Amino acid sequence: MKISIIFKRVVLRLILILLGISGVFSIGSNVAEAGIPRPLSELRNAKFEFKDPVNLDNFIAIKKKYQLKQIILESKFKYKDSEINDFYVIDNLNKSKDIKEDYIKSRKSFILDIERSTQFSTISDVKDIENILISKVTITGSKNNLDKIKKDLEKNKAKVVSFEAEDFDKLQPRKNRIPKEAPSPKKDANVVSLATVSDSMIPKSGTSYFYPSSYGGRYVQQNMRWPSVSFSSEQTYEHDVFLYNYDRKTYLDGTSTAYPGCYPNATYAATNWPSASKPYLDTRFAESLSGCEIDELAYTIGAAQADALQANTDYYTYIRTADGNDTSDKFKLQAQIGHRTPASCYSTWCSFGDQSYNLVPAWSSTVPGTQSWAYGESAPTAPSNVSVTDPTTNSLRVNFTDNANNETNILIERKIGTGGSWASLGGFGALSGTGNWYRVNTSLSSNTTYCYKLKAINNAGSSAYSNEACGTTTTSSSRSEVIVDDTSSGFTKGGSYWQEAGIGYNSHMFWTYVNGSVVDSWGEWQANLVGGNYEVYAFIPSNYATTGNAQYTIYYNGGFTVRSINQNNYYNVWVSLGTYSFTSGTSRRVRLTDATSETNYNLMVGFDAVKFTPR
Repeated sequence: MKISIIFKRVVLRLILILLGISGVFSIGSNVAEAGIPRPLSELRNAKFEFKDPVNLDNFIAIKKKYQLKQIILESKFKYKDSEINDFYVIDNLNKSKDIKEDYIKSRKSFILDIERSTQFSTISDVKDIENILISKVTITGSKNNLDKIKKDLEKNKAKVVSFEAEDFDKLQPRKNRIPKEAPSPKKDANVVSLATVSDSMIPKSGTSYFYPSSYGGRYVQQNMRWPSVSFSSEQTYEHDVFLYNYDRKTYLDGTSTAYPGCYPNATYAATNWPSASKPYLDTRFAESLSGCEIDELAYTIGAAQADALQANTDYYTYIRTADGNDTSDKFKLQAQIGHRTPASCYSTWCSFGDQSYNLVPAWSSTVPGTQSWAYGESAPTAPSNVSVTDPTTNSLRVNFTDNANNETNILIERKIGTGGSWASLGGFGALSGTGNWYRVNTSLSSNTTYCYKLKAINNAGSSAYSNEACGTTTTSSSRSEVIVDDTSSGFTKGGSYWQEAGIGYNSHMFWTYVNGSVVDSWGEWQANLVGGNYEVYAFIPSNYATTGNAQYTIYYNGGFTVRSINQNNYYNVWVSLGTYSFTSGTSRRVRLTDATSETNYNLMVGFDAVKFTPR
């Protein structure tokens, strides 16, 4: 008898399916949500939170039993001493083994992507990556089924400590979302006054990354840092990435078939925001939700308990999707401060925006690629007073004034000839404060004109260009080695205690005894040079040069350097004092004195020839 009744019910069910009304009836407790979509008035978003982590298999069984289209699982694992909260979307997979493997691969891909690596075997400090225990789950289904799912979970000893739900047809489009009811702050202390929102709650710097993922598809990673945190306990924070979809083409994917590219199609997401901040993935499931945000597609991770975020901490969020329908796109980035209503709810549908701040202006940057940003920072002031001096056969010195103290780099560009094309030579990095600086540009061609210009950059943008300045390298025959001997006109000396000997370079030298730390006798060598780089040498004779601390001072273009030479170690040989840049003329020199700081007054300082060799 029972078999006959069941058979009749099955036949009736098949007839109903053929008539196109399969979504109306159910057999037993297994209510199918496939077939004709349920009216939005029957659908609800629900978020379950568990006292103790729940095994993944529980949700795989529930997905099969209730034919749920999509589930978002929330779990966590350790990576480099950080707790990673992640979100995995069970979509088309139904087998337990396949889902577990895909979840683990998604985690590995996430780490490879944020490390910009290709081999997971090179990654260390990953803990519990294959241990998948679920702390929260978000499901879309009928109210009746969600109640049954709750009971099923509790039967399997899953202690549900939080069960939040929202009528699906009452959800507002994300960018227009306001509370269903807007009680005054006096009546509802959970509603945060707009006056409490300020830009002090905004992260002040960060970087946006859009690239192909190592596991297929594409991802967006957002790095951010707060110098201070001033959120109240009911305030929320959302880091909102918007892709330009007015042309119906997006780099990241959307999930809607009715409106392609309308809703973010996140397959996996993660963040190192602390668990106490109650991170949530802001996404949508339905394909027919009214008010679709088709023009600006948002990819968002939010913190429902924003006051748990820490100052001076390097945070990031990560969302991976399938490939979009375009290989390039434009984006904007916003920080949204909001509040929870009610305060006991920590889901995306309980978070309502109060104020948004632009971190990357609308459609000012393209993807894929990397874009750094800084909130509230102004672009640096341009460098000035650019000049080109000290030509050699293969180098020029570029001088400039740094007028900014907030640059992250100063970039220099060069062109060959006054009509050439500009090319980047790289940067100096961040210079300390303002002032006059220079860079020697080497490996140039002789007798060639080069022009230069500079600009300063930081996360807010770049300065205007400096003035342009040009210089011409010398011909290969215009510079030659110059030797100034102790008997030539370029050598001068002073003091009282001089001796001389018929040895050394050109068979003559001067010498004197050391005089402690007080200068009495001194000698200087001045050469008439064509501007450029020269290596400087001192000739040390075979005798009358026994000091261990001869103090040679080399005066060059930009300053001076003191080189200490142990003359007693050398015998009739040229000894290098280093390579320096000299201007044309006789203004640069080498100086040596009898002040060696030695207390053995029997030691002698030798004064012989100095040589300048082009480099």
